[in-house]
Amino acid sequence: MKERVSVFIDGNNFYFGLKKVYGDNKNLINFSFEKFCSFITNQREIIDIFYCNAPLDITMDSEKYRLQQKIL
Repeated sequence: MKERVSVFIDGNNFYFGLKKVYGDNKNLINFSFEKFCSFITNQREIIDIFYCNAPLDITMDSEKYRLQQKIL
C-alpha cells in the first residue's frame, strides 16, 4: 500500500526562501507547488497540500497586496 501524506507549507518563510533562489525573476509566479511537493514526498500519495499565509493589509500598501495575491 502506498504511503499517504499531507504537506503543510509555511507560506511566509517559503516565499522568502524562493525569493533568495529566484531573486526578482518573474518566473517565481510559475513555481509549481505540486511538482515541489511530489519531489519532497518522494512520490508518496499526497492527500492535501496546505499553503498557510496571512494576506497583507490592502489599506497599508495596495501594490504589495496585489503582488501577494498573484502568489496566493
